[in-house]
Amino acid sequence: MILNIETSSSLCSISVSEKTSMVYHDAYEGFSHAESLAPMVEKCFKQINKKDLKAIAISKGPGSYTGLRIGTSFAKGLAFALQIPIVSVNTLKLIALDFLSSHELNSKDQIISMIDARRDEVYMQLFDHELSTLCSPTSKILDDSCLFEPSALGAQIYIVGSGAEKAQHLLAPQKSILNFHTKCTAKAENMAMIAHQKLIAQDFESTAYFEPFYLKPVYINNGKAKS
Repeated sequence: MILNIETSSSLCSISVSEKTSMVYHDAYEGFSHAESLAPMVEKCFKQINKKDLKAIAISKGPGSYTGLRIGTSFAKGLAFALQIPIVSVNTLKLIALDFLSSHELNSKDQIISMIDARRDEVYMQLFDHELSTLCSPTSKILDDSCLFEPSALGAQIYIVGSGAEKAQHLLAPQKSILNFHTKCTAKAENMAMIAHQKLIAQDFESTAYFEPFYLKPVYINNGKAKS
């Protein structure tokens, strides 16, 4: 079994998966991860024997700097205490997976997973209809000059995640090929398949040195990091 932890957005969620099946999940909405994560895991351990865990999976980012730090620090401390490895999961891929869990796409269609990065900026990554990666995660300023061209004639592009609402307002001229799904988000309950694959492949992170994938440097203002 694997304990999955997702803290990259306002939704703090955990789950326990056995291979690719979900056996437990819990979530709390609101930026109070520091207060809610530990009690959620403690509640989980009343139903799941922590000695049965083989790994901890953490959503590595990009996303909220503060949320990622809280989730990573907690996962590393617990992994050290239980002497089990850590695997990490791309947050943008998790958002695309949330969309695919309830939608069927044509073979030519593409998914752009977007996270709102404040102002007119987003973190984004492009995937095909089977969730294969078509580009690396990047940060992008959205404006009227942005063009998202599908790779094949007649294909549709699905923009999903918290950045989709921002994109919807700025990319009106391209609405004939763009489809916006603003409610998709990263959830621990969607981490099972990727986490299991990484456990089998022994694709582990260093418990001591693993850091979240912020994508951009953390901006410090009067000693406080901006999420």
